[in-house]
This record gives sequence, structure tokens and C-alpha cells, in this order.
Amino acid sequence: KNWLTELMKSLDKYPVAGGPTNPPKTNAFGYCVSIMGYPAGGIKRALTNSGETTELSTCNLSFKKEIIKKTGLFNETFKFGVEDTEFIRRVSAKYKLFFNAQAIVYHKPRDNLIDFIKWWFRRGKADVSMHKMFMNSYPFSLLSPKYSVLLKSIAILAILIAVNFISQLFFYAGTLILILFI
Repeated sequence: KNWLTELMKSLDKYPVAGGPTNPPKTNAFGYCVSIMGYPAGGIKRALTNSGETTELSTCNLSFKKEIIKKTGLFNETFKFGVEDTEFIRRVSAKYKLFFNAQAIVYHKPRDNLIDFIKWWFRRGKADVSMHKMFMNSYPFSLLSPKYSVLLKSIAILAILIAVNFISQLFFYAGTLILILFI
């Protein structure tokens, strides 16, 4: 409701401000993806208190015009994404960022396994291209390409195990119902 008002209040004190990105009503898979932090930090970011930060999502971002004049636009040489991550990295090196937990936008998460896997592979390619650009100065150590492929693989494996478990649960529940009532 008050998304723009909240961001404008933040811009009175900071040159760059953003807020959480929550999923609208979605399915169980979509909520799982959001809990993992996609898109834009997902549900876990929405639980963060307002305050200065070193990272914001461009999905929910506002900034003063001077920022673009001094830091430049998005880098369009990236083929698979991360131009927003690289932009925020440049901006955060020069300016204080403010996270306003009340400035909420809604973004539909990937709500099926196929779309998530396609996005995950594209994002992996993007992470590698960004790492090549900055080599060892990647700002988020656990999210560096060295670890991100491992962490994302573990997340996908967990989803696959959960899907397999749920399908087996329905199979056995259906079998039990058939045995008991037929």
C-alpha cells in the first residue's frame, strides 16, 4: 500500500533505498523457492529489520538521479544476468544503502521445478561471468561462484528429495486407502 511513500521517506536520508520482495500467493514450490532467497532475497529478506545495508535488490530499489550520473548505468555486457548485482556493487562502494522493511513489493517466484532449474543454470552462468570480471574480489564469500554452484546444487537436491518424498507419501497413502476401504 505505502511502498512508494516508504521509499521516498528513505531517500530523504539516503541516496539509495530499497525494500523486501515478497511472493504473492503461490504454490508450495514457489514458497520453497522464496524461502531459499529467490527472487531478491525472498521471504528471508522480508524478515530483516530496516537499516543500513551493503546489498539491495534492483527488484525493489530507488535512488537519486546523481547515482546514475556518478556510477553509470547497468553493465549490458553480461549475457545471462547479474547486471543488477554488479550495479549495486558499484553503487555500494560509493554510497550508503538503506533497507526499508516497510517498502514491500510482490514478485512471483518460479513456482515449478523446470522454470527453477532453467533459471538456476542461467544464474550459474551469470555468476561465473561476474566472477571472471572481478576475479577474487566477489563481495559475498558464500555466494561466490566457488561456493554458489555447490549451494545451489544442494538446494536443488533438497527440492528433488522433498518432491520424491511427497510423491511416495501420496502413493502409499493412496495404496493404504485402497487396502482399507476396498
